[in-house]
Amino acid sequence: MAVIDDLGAKILAALEGVLAPIGQSGSAAAKTAAKTLATGLVRVASDRASGAISDAEAKQYVDLLANGAWGTLMGQLAIAEANAKAAVKAAFQALTDFGLAAFGLGWADPIVNSLIANL
Repeated sequence: MAVIDDLGAKILAALEGVLAPIGQSGSAAAKTAAKTLATGLVRVASDRASGAISDAEAKQYVDLLANGAWGTLMGQLAIAEANAKAAVKAAFQALTDFGLAAFGLGWADPIVNSLIANL
């Protein structure tokens, strides 16, 4: 799916921007985290649009995706929690900078901004 690939590329670029200075660029963990986030966000958007989940449930899923991504980075790369959270925060910030609406995720702006503020 093109949207997932485009979204994943934006996420991966942001993750790499944080991971490269600590010697972790090009890792399989970053690629996995980016693909998981992209796929999850598109799935949440689809479920929300169809009415299968509420806004509150969508927020919970986005939070879970973010926590899973930084957990994956910490566990697989053996990096500090602060670095993993910074990478995930950068990924979500890149999405808001690029424009979530471009991916059909405009509704998630407040959720993502809240997540960024709390990471």
